[in-house]
Amino acid sequence: MSRDADELAKALEGLTDEEPTIDTSEQRRRPPSAPRSNGRRQRPAAPIEQPPSAPSPARPSAPKLSPTAHARVRAQSQTVELKRTLIPPLMTMGVALLICGVAWFVLPDLHPLRLAGSPGLAFTLIGVAVLCLGLTVVNMLGVKKAIG
Repeated sequence: MSRDADELAKALEGLTDEEPTIDTSEQRRRPPSAPRSNGRRQRPAAPIEQPPSAPSPARPSAPKLSPTAHARVRAQSQTVELKRTLIPPLMTMGVALLICGVAWFVLPDLHPLRLAGSPGLAFTLIGVAVLCLGLTVVNMLGVKKAIG
């Protein structure tokens, strides 16, 4: 183990060009934030100056719209975004409710879904499913018209 430590010490000495320094008690007592003194008086650091702000690059200007036209364009884009957002949930709910409504007629008599309700429940599920799928189609056509 001593041989390994000696080899390591030689390798470390080869990496440094300076002689190893011994830490004196004066250096130990000085707080780490205090500047080192070389016997010369140090001048205060110059304040950091902020560079002048550069002008922002010119952006292509959009055509000027009247406040009413601007509000109309914004409302239309928000409406299209809302319609596009509603299409997947409406379609999913329409298909799921349609499956549940049709399943009431297909399932055996002792199935929990059949025991939970009457044929009125099944017709209600099918009706709401048709409504959801109809709204989905209307939204798709509205988005198609607004985009293209």
